[in-house]
Amino acid sequence: MALDREEWSAAETLERESLCLAEAVHRQELIASDCHRVAQALARQGKPTEARTHAYRAVEIYTRLGSPDLRFALAIQPECEG
Repeated sequence: MALDREEWSAAETLERESLCLAEAVHRQELIASDCHRVAQALARQGKPTEARTHAYRAVEIYTRLGSPDLRFALAIQPECEG
Protein backbone atom coordinates (compact mmCIF):
# COMPACT_ATOMS: atom_id res chain seq x y z
CA MET A 1 0.00 0.00 0.00
CA ALA A 2 2.87 2.37 0.70
CA LEU A 3 4.00 2.01 -2.92
CA ASP A 4 0.49 2.77 -4.15
CA ARG A 5 0.38 5.88 -1.95
CA GLU A 6 3.86 6.86 -3.19
CA GLU A 7 5.25 6.83 0.33
CA TRP A 8 8.67 5.78 -0.91
CA SER A 9 10.57 5.83 2.38
CA ALA A 10 7.93 3.79 4.20
CA ALA A 11 7.71 1.41 1.24
CA GLU A 12 11.47 0.90 1.30
CA THR A 13 11.42 0.04 4.99
CA LEU A 14 8.52 -2.39 4.66
CA GLU A 15 9.92 -4.07 1.56
CA ARG A 16 13.34 -4.53 3.15
CA GLU A 17 11.64 -6.28 6.08
CA SER A 18 9.67 -8.44 3.68
CA LEU A 19 12.85 -9.25 1.76
CA CYS A 20 14.53 -10.47 4.94
CA LEU A 21 11.60 -12.78 5.64
CA ALA A 22 11.57 -14.11 2.06
CA GLU A 23 15.30 -14.81 2.24
CA ALA A 24 14.84 -16.64 5.53
CA VAL A 25 12.43 -19.09 3.92
CA HIS A 26 14.36 -19.19 0.60
CA ARG A 27 11.32 -18.32 -1.54
CA GLN A 28 12.90 -17.15 -4.78
CA GLU A 29 9.78 -15.61 -6.31
CA LEU A 30 9.13 -13.62 -3.14
CA ILE A 31 12.76 -12.53 -3.01
CA ALA A 32 12.55 -11.29 -6.61
CA SER A 33 9.29 -9.47 -5.94
CA ASP A 34 10.68 -7.79 -2.84
CA CYS A 35 13.90 -6.84 -4.62
CA HIS A 36 11.85 -5.27 -7.38
CA ARG A 37 9.80 -3.26 -4.89
CA VAL A 38 12.86 -2.13 -2.92
CA ALA A 39 14.45 -1.02 -6.21
CA GLN A 40 11.31 0.89 -7.13
CA ALA A 41 11.14 2.67 -3.77
CA LEU A 42 14.84 3.57 -3.87
CA ALA A 43 14.71 4.79 -7.45
CA ARG A 44 11.72 7.00 -6.70
CA GLN A 45 13.65 8.49 -3.76
CA GLY A 46 16.45 9.46 -6.14
CA LYS A 47 18.81 6.67 -5.04
CA PRO A 48 19.55 4.90 -8.35
CA THR A 49 22.87 3.42 -7.28
CA GLU A 50 21.28 1.64 -4.32
CA ALA A 51 18.28 0.63 -6.43
CA ARG A 52 20.40 -0.93 -9.19
CA THR A 53 21.58 -3.90 -7.11
CA HIS A 54 18.04 -4.86 -6.16
CA ALA A 55 16.71 -4.33 -9.67
CA TYR A 56 19.34 -6.57 -11.25
CA ARG A 57 18.82 -9.24 -8.60
CA ALA A 58 15.08 -9.27 -9.35
CA VAL A 59 15.77 -9.62 -13.07
CA GLU A 60 18.25 -12.43 -12.49
CA ILE A 61 15.84 -14.42 -10.32
CA TYR A 62 12.80 -13.86 -12.53
CA THR A 63 14.84 -14.85 -15.60
CA ARG A 64 16.00 -18.07 -13.93
CA LEU A 65 12.42 -18.88 -12.87
CA GLY A 66 10.96 -18.03 -16.27
CA SER A 67 8.50 -15.75 -14.50
CA PRO A 68 6.08 -13.50 -16.41
CA ASP A 69 6.85 -10.86 -13.75
CA LEU A 70 10.23 -10.35 -15.42
CA ARG A 71 8.66 -7.55 -17.47
CA PHE A 72 7.99 -5.53 -14.31
CA ALA A 73 11.56 -5.94 -13.08
CA LEU A 74 12.92 -4.92 -16.48
CA ALA A 75 10.70 -1.84 -16.52
CA ILE A 76 12.30 -0.40 -13.37
CA GLN A 77 15.89 -0.78 -14.59
CA PRO A 78 16.04 2.50 -16.56
CA GLU A 79 15.17 4.42 -13.38
CA CYS A 80 18.09 2.69 -11.65
CA GLU A 81 20.65 3.87 -14.16
CA GLY A 82 20.58 7.39 -12.78
